[in-house]
Amino acid sequence: MQLNNIFDSLGGDKRIERRVNSLFDKMVEKQSAVINKCFEDKAPKVGAYRVLRNKNWDMEDLIDRIRQFSGSECVGHKHVLCIQDTTELSYDHMKGRLKEDDPDFGDGSMQLKKYSIFVHPTMIVDAESCLPIGFSSVRIWNRERIEGRKKTNKRATLPYKDNPTGGLCLQRRAQSASLVMFVRQ
Repeated sequence: MQLNNIFDSLGGDKRIERRVNSLFDKMVEKQSAVINKCFEDKAPKVGAYRVLRNKNWDMEDLIDRIRQFSGSECVGHKHVLCIQDTTELSYDHMKGRLKEDDPDFGDGSMQLKKYSIFVHPTMIVDAESCLPIGFSSVRIWNRERIEGRKKTNKRATLPYKDNPTGGLCLQRRAQSASLVMFVRQ
């Protein structure tokens, strides 16, 4: 699988496209998502961090490109499996380096976790070879911070689309519609 051209015209800038392609090629080569492990020299590290903070593109653009690429890679496979799971990423070990009101983080699943995000990827796997093909969807979210929050389950009172389970059902419906057209080709 070659990732070249997956990020063409990302953000409408050839420099962003080149930098993102370079970053992802290095991540695949080094088998790491840690920028400091992917690059040895300072200049490429700085460039990678700058492109990730660039306002001309966002996470949704990136996820959409990965989803489209993965769907096109399904062509020719007789059967594919979609494996999904929700993972909580806690950054509480970095408390001193994160702002209390950082909008990228929210309350975790446990009472004391204050810097968490949730990721729900759906990985596409070839049913015959069991090799990964890509991702049909990736949902990333955080829970709203509630002052003095106690460990109570209030999910049942949330509107369907805001409830984690309901949101995942809507995600599954969208991803299955996008995959069907590629698999049937």
